[in-house]
Amino acid sequence: MTPESKALDFDARLERAWRVDVAATTTLARAFGAAMRAYRREEDAAQDCAPSVVLFSWDGVARGMKGDSAQIYSACKGAVAAFARSLAHSLAPDVRVNTVAPGWIMTTWAEKAPQETIVRHAAESLLNRWGRPEEVASVVRFLLSNDAAYVNGQTIEINGGRDF
Repeated sequence: MTPESKALDFDARLERAWRVDVAATTTLARAFGAAMRAYRREEDAAQDCAPSVVLFSWDGVARGMKGDSAQIYSACKGAVAAFARSLAHSLAPDVRVNTVAPGWIMTTWAEKAPQETIVRHAAESLLNRWGRPEEVASVVRFLLSNDAAYVNGQTIEINGGRDF
């Protein structure tokens, strides 16, 4: 969260996050999905594997977490996951739509987190560690590939297995 965001009240932070995470995501995904569908129908219909859209949610959506930031993030990322399932219905069979829901991933933000936070969240994973960005990228790459030709409308959690 940026220092400017921290200064905002809950409603203003929610509205900002909603515009970025939900409104922008749905607008772009619908536009790309429609373009992919049109292209597939005109040029690529003989292909066995439909083109794919992959959206990002959060594994905490299914479990919840305390705090204002978690409430905002879960509301927005939950909306993205629900939207993706509906978009998958709308675009099938021409375009596949799936969602990845990463857990605690060692990003630049995480590298700056207090050691206590890193240890606590690592213990939430059955693998007792944080994920790496390349592990999320591998799942996205799979979902975009022909190997995932029969995967559609799913949310895949990438979190090392959660212990709760």
